[in-house]
Amino acid sequence: MDKTRRDATRLTEILDGANIPYKISNIQEDAAAQMAVRRDSKGFRLPIVFVAGEPVGGRAELVNLMNSGELSKKVFG
Repeated sequence: MDKTRRDATRLTEILDGANIPYKISNIQEDAAAQMAVRRDSKGFRLPIVFVAGEPVGGRAELVNLMNSGELSKKVFG
């Protein structure tokens, strides 16, 4: 959980730095939510970022999307 917590903090730092609004959901105690995320995550590990219901990945994927400019396009159109 410590690594997950550190990665989640890094994800929020990335999103804050890009001025992208977000909502954090802690699903640690919610078995149904965990199953739904596993089903919808396309193999990405937690923590994971979803944009408009689509998984974009974790920290590495988010950094790549931000650096390429695709993250803003996905979020803001």
